[in-house]
Amino acid sequence: MMVTPVNEFSPACVPRTFRVQEDTGPHTLLGSIVGTDMDYPRNSLEYYISGGPSTFAVDRLSGELHLLGPLDYEQQRLYKITILLIDHSQDWDLNSHRSGSCTITIEVEQHFDGRAQDVCMGRDYLFNTLTGARRWL
Repeated sequence: MMVTPVNEFSPACVPRTFRVQEDTGPHTLLGSIVGTDMDYPRNSLEYYISGGPSTFAVDRLSGELHLLGPLDYEQQRLYKITILLIDHSQDWDLNSHRSGSCTITIEVEQHFDGRAQDVCMGRDYLFNTLTGARRWL
C-alpha cells in the first residue's frame, strides 16, 4: 500500500496585536506570528507581508516580526498589516500550495521625553512631572 500526500487544508494564523514604543530601534523583534497547518508535515509554512509599509518585516521561515524603521506616535499610532502564509511540501504535486492570512495590528506607544509645546504660545518647554514646573527653552 502506498499513501500519497494530498494538500487538503489551508494554513491559518491568529490575529494579534503588538505594542511598541515609538523610540524602539530598528531590527527589534516585536514578536512572532504563529501559523498552523493541519496537513503533514505540519507547519511547513512560509510567511510574507502582503503589501503594507516597509517599516516592518517578517522572517520567511520563523514568522518573527521585526521593526525596520523609525516610528512616530504623532504621525501614525496604528498599523495593520496582512500576513500571508503559504504551505509547501505537503502534496505529491510540489506546485500545489494553499495559502491563508491574518491581520496583525501594531500599536505605537508614545515615548514621553519631557518635552512639550505650549499650544497657546507655540514655545517649547521642559515639564517636570514631579513638581509640575515648566522651564522655557
